Amino acid sequence: MTVEHLPQPTDAEARQLFREGQLRELVERLGNPKSLPTLKPHQIVLLRYAEALSDRPFSGAGFLDWLERQGPLSPGVKAEAEAAIGLGFWHEGNLGHAEARFARSIKLAEEAGEPERAAW
Repeated sequence: MTVEHLPQPTDAEARQLFREGQLRELVERLGNPKSLPTLKPHQIVLLRYAEALSDRPFSGAGFLDWLERQGPLSPGVKAEAEAAIGLGFWHEGNLGHAEARFARSIKLAEEAGEPERAAW
């Protein structure tokens, strides 16, 4: 079975793929046309973060605003979103904005008591 035909991962499976650095598989399984319409905001954040880490950057502008319009987000999810946006700015060469987003990501992860998110 090819990666594109594997089922959408559960949240636990997606998190495990991320931890193990299986970013390509994570991006292909979450980002396939069948999965995208069904993704929840926290899954979209993980997808964008994996894309940014695997040199498939996206434009960070407006991403966090869009997410916040989707409903309340936990501080941990906001921390991941800030890190993903920071990577997007970094890929674009906007190091000042990237640094600010990374600092905010670490602060949110620490506030959430989630050191793993701060480490990423």
